[in-house]
Amino acid sequence: MTTDDGEVFSVWYVYPEDECKNGTLAMARLRRGHRNWEKSRTIVPNLQYSAGNPVLFQVMDGRMWLLFVVLKGHYWGDAELQGCYSTDNGYTWSQPRAMWPDRGLMVRHPPMVLQDGGLLLPVYDENRRETVLLASPDNGNNWVEQYRFKDLPIIQPALVRHGESRLVIFFRPTGDPRYIWRAHSLNEGHNWSSPVRTPLPNPLSGIDAISLGQDIA
Repeated sequence: MTTDDGEVFSVWYVYPEDECKNGTLAMARLRRGHRNWEKSRTIVPNLQYSAGNPVLFQVMDGRMWLLFVVLKGHYWGDAELQGCYSTDNGYTWSQPRAMWPDRGLMVRHPPMVLQDGGLLLPVYDENRRETVLLASPDNGNNWVEQYRFKDLPIIQPALVRHGESRLVIFFRPTGDPRYIWRAHSLNEGHNWSSPVRTPLPNPLSGIDAISLGQDIA
């Protein structure tokens, strides 16, 4: 993630052997004008549960938000979506709090800023194996479900803007046939076309997408 003042941050989760046990969150910073990254450090160090899937983003009021999950059980279906924020460019963080009441909601990519200034966050339901879009009108403080792609085996969505009025979302499959899916919205994510399978192969692993002018990669 690149901040408004040009600093670059990377955040990831670290675990000794099992990704669902004793996971902690780490962050590194590359200062503007510097060529070498600062030494990484643990953030949110006193979590009672194993953590995973951290997502870092900055909102319009300048705060940096960190969303992640903590495992209140044995696997991702028991994960709770939590969040905290920093007002001093990542040096200190607020106390983490639950951002969603139901377990199993997983985050992987940062939200998109919509034309009205709201946020649209792509997430997925690990228990129902469905993709969900959460909306926040208040810079990430609160989230509501805006749309759910029901009864389709597609998860880990990646969201991009293609032109001024078109949003495109990509999904990875949960099983065979192993191809990426795609859908689009013409009204800022309130309604979506029916997802279709693309010819792009996927080995059941995470995806991302960027927009390059008129093309999407």
